[in-house]
Amino acid sequence: MQRRATNITIHETTDPEVIIAEFEYQGTVADTGERFALPGIFVLRVRDSEIVSSHDYFDHLTAARIRGQLDGLVAAVKAVPSTST
Repeated sequence: MQRRATNITIHETTDPEVIIAEFEYQGTVADTGERFALPGIFVLRVRDSEIVSSHDYFDHLTAARIRGQLDGLVAAVKAVPSTST
């Protein structure tokens, strides 16, 4: 898979240590030639010019589809017993 980060937007927050970076990985699946866009968000805490924590969030359905794993993911979710009554 070839990808690059595009459409990068940095959001400042009321906490001076926290930065939110919104972006999109755009690329091509090597095996199929399919082009894709995978949105993501990084939430970083920076202190004294060093990243002290990092959390990343992606569209997992799109990520599974890009990797050819969507059918397996859907089957796994369907196999989980329901806890509702």
